[in-house]
Amino acid sequence: MNEENMKITIHYIWFKDYRGFINQGINLSSKYDFKYYPDDGEYGSVTIKKNSSEYIEDFFGKNIDVTAIVGQNGIGKTSLLRFIQSLKSPEILPTECAVIYEKDSKFYITLNIKGKEKMTFDIILSENCELKKLLLDKPSKSIFHLKEDIRYIYLTEMFNMSQYTTSIAEVDDLSFAAILYDQTKNGNEEKHVENPVTRYIHRINEWQLAFLSNGREYVEQFKISFPQYLNIVPSYDENAFNDFYIKALSAGNNISPDKKENLKKDATKLCNTFLKKDDTNVLSIEDKYATAIYMNIFSSLEGNGFDEAFNVYHIIMTKIFNSDEFKNATCAWETVGILLRMIKNNDLSVEKNGEKDATPLKNSIDAESYIAFMDYFQSIISDKKTGIIVIHNKKIKLYFKPFTVQIPTEKTDLIYTFFEKYKQCVQTVDFLSFSWGLSSGETLLLNQFGKLMHILKKDPLGNYYLPEDNSSPKPAQNAVIMLDEAEVAFHPEWQRIYFEQFLNFVKKNISRSGTHVQIIIATHSPIMLSDIPKQNTLLLKKDGAGKITPKKSEECKETFAANIFSLYQNSFFIDDTGIGAFAKNRLEDIVKAIHKNNQKKTKVYDTELMECSDKELMKYIETVGDVYLRAKLKQEFFMYRDIDENTKEDIKVTQMRAELKKKDDEVAKKKAELEEKDVELAKKNKELEELKKKVEALTNDQN
Repeated sequence: MNEENMKITIHYIWFKDYRGFINQGINLSSKYDFKYYPDDGEYGSVTIKKNSSEYIEDFFGKNIDVTAIVGQNGIGKTSLLRFIQSLKSPEILPTECAVIYEKDSKFYITLNIKGKEKMTFDIILSENCELKKLLLDKPSKSIFHLKEDIRYIYLTEMFNMSQYTTSIAEVDDLSFAAILYDQTKNGNEEKHVENPVTRYIHRINEWQLAFLSNGREYVEQFKISFPQYLNIVPSYDENAFNDFYIKALSAGNNISPDKKENLKKDATKLCNTFLKKDDTNVLSIEDKYATAIYMNIFSSLEGNGFDEAFNVYHIIMTKIFNSDEFKNATCAWETVGILLRMIKNNDLSVEKNGEKDATPLKNSIDAESYIAFMDYFQSIISDKKTGIIVIHNKKIKLYFKPFTVQIPTEKTDLIYTFFEKYKQCVQTVDFLSFSWGLSSGETLLLNQFGKLMHILKKDPLGNYYLPEDNSSPKPAQNAVIMLDEAEVAFHPEWQRIYFEQFLNFVKKNISRSGTHVQIIIATHSPIMLSDIPKQNTLLLKKDGAGKITPKKSEECKETFAANIFSLYQNSFFIDDTGIGAFAKNRLEDIVKAIHKNNQKKTKVYDTELMECSDKELMKYIETVGDVYLRAKLKQEFFMYRDIDENTKEDIKVTQMRAELKKKDDEVAKKKAELEEKDVELAKKNKELEELKKKVEALTNDQN
């Protein structure tokens, strides 16, 4: 099929009543201006006008359309994106609506009207691609192209509780809340892991690794200093055994603080004995990781009942402590290995409800996976060919925690294998922490691109493409990618380059394979807006009644390549003050404090600055960044506050100089006026002399 015939574009949505959008149409198209009139006839009517003077074909690249939705918080940006996602499942459309879209260069409008089946109408345009008015009277077909032929992708890093729910069927909801919910309810990758948060962290780690292996070129412009190593550090609950011990011996009864403290001391002593830990031992890297595994075992058993907890404790304290193998062990690595092998091989059991051997301990503790990980761990840290660096306790490097294991970043196969071995023995909580050594912003960037990359596939030539679905070998015909304030946590400089880098990612990995991509960005960042022409921008505003309306393109100033600072001055982003609300209120406080003598007379004491000293108040004035405003505040301060004699003398001298200058100016002005009068007088005298000469000449002629 020709890729032009695949192309579908969502141009326009009309809502009857949807979260503040009341009888309101929304244009997502920069090429056409659509409008739906619901009250014309049985099904309404449509008008279309082509924006030929503003529209530029392939402005953002071949097969790519972009619309930015801009507005303040609570204006309805996310609600609009959620509705667009619901187009994948039209049977659950949340409101009466009309959707106009283009497929195969033909236009259609689908209506979702209460009490009637969904209907799709053809829209036939004139040669100039305009339509004065089309009355919708005969539905042409029931097909809804927006369900079958588009892949919907939603991306945000904000946690929104309303999104902690089942995603709309077949929508790639890559939001934090949706992925966490999916790991809570599904988590098919790691069914053995009970904790959904742990599963979520594992997914993010995997996606970050995949992106670092294949896609770091897309974030080079962000100037991230990618680390040479993946840092792995033991991270576990050091009180896990103590808590388990207290739980086992208290049998669920309330115990006094003193008894609890004594049990805690006993537990610490037993734990140190088991792990062969004393002040003379130097803890090795193996012992530290064995300790992490040991504590993780008891963290994983936390959900067991009190009787079961006691029996687990009893087995460990009797059968293992009394074994010859344990007595001959010299370190934690050996004792933990003994514990795991006894659980695996001897079928140690836990009594339950008075029945012996009812629940084998290995059903609660996956000893085999722990053992496999320990064997693997020991083999790789002893193999110098791996390039792994081990930071021991007595060899601490700056910025690194003790017992850190560093795997070279380029050893992706080694990292994958390590992570897979590790995941198999995690049941409830992690006992290792994986870090690339990046900042929170850098990590967030990796998360975003990692999430996108994980839904892509590679063709036989090694090129990425977006498949029709997760099981399809074919590229998707169309994709709607929704970015919901994806840039919100980034530094302004990163916001400035974010859209370009995201666009490059889409071009190389999605649209290049023929997929038409419609990008819809929800933002309130004027920095992002400077990359988008005004005809591609939807500015939303809310009136006093809470109704949301779009601002017309012709009412807006040009945004593309506009000065970012001038965009900030747009009242759409901030009010006319141009400064922060706190600064505005603090300036008002300063003025009130300057005039406090007058304020006290009227009993107005509504600022904490009212009682501060002159010296402190001057400090506040000095913090004002605007030079002119700071000077005016100082002038007010000196006029209305008591000041020392030296300052008074300085002000007096300044005033005298000002008065002297004023008098000099007046003298100069009068002198200039006199000089002007002298010139005028000289002119008059000259005219008089000329007149006298004429009179004398005339008299002589008469004689």
